[in-house]
Amino acid sequence: MTVILLIPLRPIVEKIVEESSEFLPVVAPSLKLIQTAKKVMNDLNPISASTRTISLLLEICGGKSTKYVGLCSAWATTTALGFVTGNPALIAISMETATIILEDWHG
Repeated sequence: MTVILLIPLRPIVEKIVEESSEFLPVVAPSLKLIQTAKKVMNDLNPISASTRTISLLLEICGGKSTKYVGLCSAWATTTALGFVTGNPALIAISMETATIILEDWHG
């Protein structure tokens, strides 16, 4: 009886494995970046550490003007998409990006 129940699941499992295999090359470097960002920024929150690290990389690689253009673009995009879709992760990234922009501008 168990074999009969597992037969319909096989195509579903194969599809999941097939779709997820496209993301495998991205997962490991992303996790490594997040872990490094958490160490560099002394922050346990992965979203906060990642956005602050990206902000720092933008400033190092392109100067202040590139940093603000990149951060403001990210803030506007994540704010719009977050509120339209209701995605809490995008809203969190939006708020964290806004905080970085304001903290850097203010002092």
